[in-house]
Amino acid sequence: MAYAHCVAAVAFCVMYHGLGAMRRDLLSKINNKNETRWNIPSTRWAKLDVDGSTNFNGIAACGGLIRDDKGNWIKNFSKNLGYQPKIAAEHLGIMEGLNLCWNAKLTRVNVYSNFVEALSLIDCNFIDSHPLSAIITNIKNIIMQD
Repeated sequence: MAYAHCVAAVAFCVMYHGLGAMRRDLLSKINNKNETRWNIPSTRWAKLDVDGSTNFNGIAACGGLIRDDKGNWIKNFSKNLGYQPKIAAEHLGIMEGLNLCWNAKLTRVNVYSNFVEALSLIDCNFIDSHPLSAIITNIKNIIMQD
C-alpha cells in the first residue's frame, strides 16, 4: 500500500509505503479533528471504516466497510471472533480490513476506528510479551508489505 491514514475520535494517523515502494516508513501524527459523521476521503483514496465489539458475555465480532472517494461501496466484511476483549476485536477488524484492501490492490487507504487506544498500540513500540503483540505485528506486516 502506498499510504494509509488511520483516524480515530481524536484523529490518529499512520502513514506507510508499500506496493513496490523502495522505502518503508511508519510515521505518526496527531490531529485534533473529530470525525462525527462519515467523511469522503481525498481524491483517489479509499476509506476503510472498522469496528470491533463484545457483548456482555464477552463474545466478540468485527466488521468493516471500504468505500471509494465518491462514497461508493467497494467491499465489506463481518466476522464472529468468539471470546475476545474489545481491543482485540478492534485490532482483528483493522487487520481483516487491511487484508481486504491489500487483496483489492487499494494503495491509498484511510482507516477509521473510533478506538484511540487500539490505534495507538499499532503506532507504539510494544514489548513482545504484550497479549496483543501477534495481532499488532500482523497489522504492521500488512502495512509494510511491498
